Amino acid sequence: MERWFSVASGAVSARRAGILLALWFTALGCASGAEPLRGIDGEPGFGPYADVDQGAVARRIADPYLGVGNVNVAPDGSIRLWRWGLSDGTQDARTDEETAHILERYSPDGRLEERRALGHGFAVFHPDGELTIAREGGGGAVEYARWSSSFVEASRVVVPNSRAMVAMPEFYRIADDGTFTIEPGGTALEPPPSSLVGSLVAAGDGGFYGVQNFVDAQGHRGVRLLRLDADHAVVASTWMLPGAEMPIAWQGEPIVVDGKVITPTLRYSFEGVHLLVDRRQRVWALSDAPGSAAGALNRALGRPVDLRDTGDKGELFLMRFSPALELEAVVPLPAANEQRFAFIAEAADGTIGVAALSIEDRAIGPNKTSNYNVFFASVDPDGNVLGQRELDIDHDEWPRALAACGPGFCIGGETGTSWVDTGSQVEFAQGFVMAVGTNASPASLMTLHGPRRNVITTMSGAGDGSVTFAGTTDGPITHTDPAELSTSAVLGTLRL
Repeated sequence: MERWFSVASGAVSARRAGILLALWFTALGCASGAEPLRGIDGEPGFGPYADVDQGAVARRIADPYLGVGNVNVAPDGSIRLWRWGLSDGTQDARTDEETAHILERYSPDGRLEERRALGHGFAVFHPDGELTIAREGGGGAVEYARWSSSFVEASRVVVPNSRAMVAMPEFYRIADDGTFTIEPGGTALEPPPSSLVGSLVAAGDGGFYGVQNFVDAQGHRGVRLLRLDADHAVVASTWMLPGAEMPIAWQGEPIVVDGKVITPTLRYSFEGVHLLVDRRQRVWALSDAPGSAAGALNRALGRPVDLRDTGDKGELFLMRFSPALELEAVVPLPAANEQRFAFIAEAADGTIGVAALSIEDRAIGPNKTSNYNVFFASVDPDGNVLGQRELDIDHDEWPRALAACGPGFCIGGETGTSWVDTGSQVEFAQGFVMAVGTNASPASLMTLHGPRRNVITTMSGAGDGSVTFAGTTDGPITHTDPAELSTSAVLGTLRL
């Protein structure tokens, strides 16, 4: 394990940051003392912000705040932020019934230019700056609205729920020692079109890729990758992962049945997949499996999947598909510790980066037998692993975002905190953005700090090498009294 500190690089970063900040404010006209331009919310754009390190400019965007979804920088430099709130832009609500998804557009210098309430809709950002708003409709239908980069609606299509029966792939029952038995696949009713909404990523030609999770009458599962054209019709599909049941079981969230609290036992199966479309329009799919599943995956994918037989449920692997959805490569990323909650991004030179939470088994103190670190790996466009590291910045880290920045990547999340075995966060955190090279070497670090919990939750790289980030500051930890909830959101831009 590598323990990394930013002390040596801090002075260099600070000097460079001072020059950048001076140039930034001169460009904005602030150096001359002119009144800064303001957005539709009456607030100025980016500027010095007390809770971020030098090297970044930022602004508060809502208070109190419920959550940040995704941020995206368009080719023209404008910033689009998808978040939760009320239809009037305020954020006083506490329940799903009272909240809506909000889409906002900010100028490159951070002024709010437009705000739209989407109901419960999701934003898919296209490479040309346009975006698609996908909303779940009644009866499993889905509505797609195509917007220009300036938030002008150009078209709207409703895809009805015309579900068909689909033949499932083979189903694998996997034992502790990695041996498995195979059961023939049955048939399952195709999931409704609305099931795609949360997984959609944009293709370069205006179409999409998405993931469907199938379940048949016997409980057998399977994961299918779909290709949609610009008219939202399915033009290609392939079974990406087979159905499987593995011996690893863990406890789910408690539920109430007939007045009794029941904690269900969950079995591990292939489901969690993150998609990325690279500049060559190939599809990278990031998933995970326990080491005992390696043999079954070898047979199902027809390629070797080298996973460590550690018995945990967090061995990461990448699959690369052609635009026609033909499997081209499988890249396993075995590591000593368990990985969860992974992210994938592409650097300026085409390198693929993967970041995840790494959970190290280590007795630290009472009710504390795990150490949370950052796992990062980089893979070249041909599928060769360039570097792999485990980064321990301070106390427990939890990575929450990954984006291209400069010549490499930026990892965002929270650090300087503590998570205990009960799942509670017991120390407030600093948000962080760490720059790493394409060989996985750490370069520099910025923190978002405040009196309570701080976290970077989403990032997007820009064409000039900077990274735009959004997160929350002065927030609660898991055992905070609900009456004391008070969270502010921050949006900013950083050059590392």
